[in-house]
Amino acid sequence: AAMRPKSIRWNLSEVSHVYLRRYRLRDSSVELFFIPSGGTAFGGPGMFSPSCSVFLDFGAGREGMKRRNEAAYAMMKRAPPQAIKQWPDRSVQFLHDHITKLTIA
Repeated sequence: AAMRPKSIRWNLSEVSHVYLRRYRLRDSSVELFFIPSGGTAFGGPGMFSPSCSVFLDFGAGREGMKRRNEAAYAMMKRAPPQAIKQWPDRSVQFLHDHITKLTIA
């Protein structure tokens, strides 16, 4: 078997987008998109490729959705202000309106 790292770190200051996702027909996931500044994927100051995304699933049921929402809030609070964020308590229409305003401006 291939050796796997014990942990992988991502620099939240490099987040460009945070989206809530459905996985296996349940609201339990979040996807992060990064614009890395350089470094290494395993514990360095940045990522190893020009762009990268991470998909995280937090498990089934209401508990999975609750864990996902808590993690999403924590990540979004620490992400740069210019990052596009889909907050758990706001609708998809809010996200669409926000992106439309950014592209028109």
